[in-house]
Amino acid sequence: MVPSHRTQVKYNYTDKTLYVQIQCQYCNKTYKPQGIKKHKASCKKHQQAVREQ
Repeated sequence: MVPSHRTQVKYNYTDKTLYVQIQCQYCNKTYKPQGIKKHKASCKKHQQAVREQ
């Protein structure tokens, strides 16, 4: 017998999350809410490395 369980949804995709774009404060490119946090971290590190050179 196969165990019955619910599949968990990792992210609730609503119209707001699918169509909203957030602008990065470091490079001014736009990203979806799901990707902006990771992008900002890497973009900030890149900008700091460029300034130090």
